[in-house]
Amino acid sequence: MVRMLVVDYLNELGYTTIEARDAAAALPVIASSDPIHLLLTDIGLPGMDGHALAQEARKLRPSLKILFATGYASAGMGMPVLGEGMDVVGKPFDMDDLGDRVRTMISGNSANKA
Repeated sequence: MVRMLVVDYLNELGYTTIEARDAAAALPVIASSDPIHLLLTDIGLPGMDGHALAQEARKLRPSLKILFATGYASAGMGMPVLGEGMDVVGKPFDMDDLGDRVRTMISGNSANKA
């Protein structure tokens, strides 16, 4: 449900989104020649988690920007080590804040430029 709301909201903001139900479905998309400016992934995915997906995505696209979403941000649990072009947003998040974060990351003004 959350994924559907986020996709709808980002589409309303004018972004072209590609939705994948899990990491296994996302990897072939990331491996394709389609332009991808940002990977938005939950850390707590079934099967391969968001950390592992990000590592595999960066092997395929080393400069891909990655925004992690997690419900554990306040506790610091399961937090990824953020490299260049990576950021994290805690859940629940305000949709306008998410839109701002996506716009900032895509424009290259991310606070985490490592």
